[in-house]
Amino acid sequence: MTELTKKIGENIKTYRKRANLKIYELAKLVDVNNLTMSRIEKGNEAMKVAIIEKIAKVLNLSFEQVVFGEDAIVFNNATIEKLRG
Repeated sequence: MTELTKKIGENIKTYRKRANLKIYELAKLVDVNNLTMSRIEKGNEAMKVAIIEKIAKVLNLSFEQVVFGEDAIVFNNATIEKLRG
């Protein structure tokens, strides 16, 4: 898999642990099987955007945080308006 897929998997694992969820609990909440979630976290499974969005919602994160990690810049409407000045 690609480096990005591996990084997303690492991010998901980190955030899942912070949320005190077991891998099987997150899998159930996202509606995938345990093996798929394990492969996602290891970076061995490419994901559809919809799965990343579900994971973000369950973990109360933005899509960008799941994909890019801690340093993600989230450009919501309020942020965009502030940048426009």
